[in-house]
Amino acid sequence: DLKTYGGGLHFSASPIYETDNVKVRPIVGGRVFRVLEGFRFFGADSGLVYTFNQPNDQDDDGDAIIDNVAENGALNFVDPITTDTEEIIIRSFVNNHVRSTMTGPEIGLEYELGEKEGVSFFGSTRVGALVNVEKAYLEGDNIGDTSVVTVDPVTGLTTRAEMFDTTTTGVGRTQNYFQDSNTTTHLSPLFEQSLNAELPIFSKIPVLRDVWQLEHARLRLGWTYTWIGEVANPSTSIRWESNPRAGLFPSLKTSRDEFFQNTFNAGINWEF
Repeated sequence: DLKTYGGGLHFSASPIYETDNVKVRPIVGGRVFRVLEGFRFFGADSGLVYTFNQPNDQDDDGDAIIDNVAENGALNFVDPITTDTEEIIIRSFVNNHVRSTMTGPEIGLEYELGEKEGVSFFGSTRVGALVNVEKAYLEGDNIGDTSVVTVDPVTGLTTRAEMFDTTTTGVGRTQNYFQDSNTTTHLSPLFEQSLNAELPIFSKIPVLRDVWQLEHARLRLGWTYTWIGEVANPSTSIRWESNPRAGLFPSLKTSRDEFFQNTFNAGINWEF
């Protein structure tokens, strides 16, 4: 799952380049941007061993059907644990959540591309350096090898050997439950490109052109591309090493990647 939100404050200076159709202004400011991203895994293990016999192209049970599910070629399920008195489903999960809060300055250029038949175009290009405070929280349960067994030398019975008791307690956890967390701070580069257009279409639409509130309104449509480097990726920030009986559990190992998003917007601009 992924959520983002943020805000900023910017100042535009006088044009550094200006013609009849183009105006370019420098801009400077700052922003706060937050990325909330999570990785979730849920699994269930029956503990059965799956075997598959090769088909022999014969009708073994005489039902006029060659290699049906009751004959050679059928998928078989075998429980290797002879000490189990009932079916045991081992349920496991892993959740890793990362909150990246980025704050810092940015500079860029803002431009107006003139107006044609009442339609105006404008946009901006910005770069910045953001202080990125990352907070990660990892938790999970029953992550380990359930297929390893030991054999009792007296009875010859087999039992699970790798993990502790996998049945849940009253709080929904087992002895295999684990958690880890960390907080790191570093710089993340920012690049953002936006393009917008304003269209005076309300005066051309029946009914709407008679609404006085829309008399001086213009429809605004826009697109923004945001790229931020060095943002933690929760799906790849897990060290998958686990042996609960030896006290070894999955842990955080921060892995960073590029983050980008495309945003489309629509609105109404009034001039008074």
